[in-house]
Amino acid sequence: MITKTLKLGGLILVGTGLIGSMFFGKDMISYARSSAKSVRTAVKDSVPIEFELKRAKDMLEEVIPEMHANIRMISQEEVEIAALQADIEKSQQNLNEEAQRVQKLRKALNINQASYNFGDRQFTRADVKQDLTHRFERYKEAELVFASKQHLLANRQKTLHAALQLLDETRSQKRLLED
Repeated sequence: MITKTLKLGGLILVGTGLIGSMFFGKDMISYARSSAKSVRTAVKDSVPIEFELKRAKDMLEEVIPEMHANIRMISQEEVEIAALQADIEKSQQNLNEEAQRVQKLRKALNINQASYNFGDRQFTRADVKQDLTHRFERYKEAELVFASKQHLLANRQKTLHAALQLLDETRSQKRLLED
């Protein structure tokens, strides 16, 4: 039964296309679009104003919760960005301090001695080399973590920018619906 209906519909569609192309030629698509637009306009014009106002009011009620959700998301992103920026600043300070420690150990190893004094303690050359190796590895790992935090910050700022644009669009849609 369904296949019969589909076959009949296909035949009607093909027949209409052939007859339309015979009468209108290359302009058939243009005539079809114009006819569809005229029908659409006639249907819209027949809708009562009261119904359009009710529809606009319903759409306005749907926009307001969306605006509140955008505002919450923006404020959450701003708080997370501020915390991430503070964390990045602290990481940068720690990286600088660790780089200074590594430089201090490297300079000490440039002077060929059997033992080295740091503070009140004395270390052998092998101990200083091992400590330098460990500190340098930790420094490289900290640099990677720092770079990933900066990447995360950039992504969060992009998300915030997109949320602000979405909020602006929602506000303009609300103003349009209110008007």
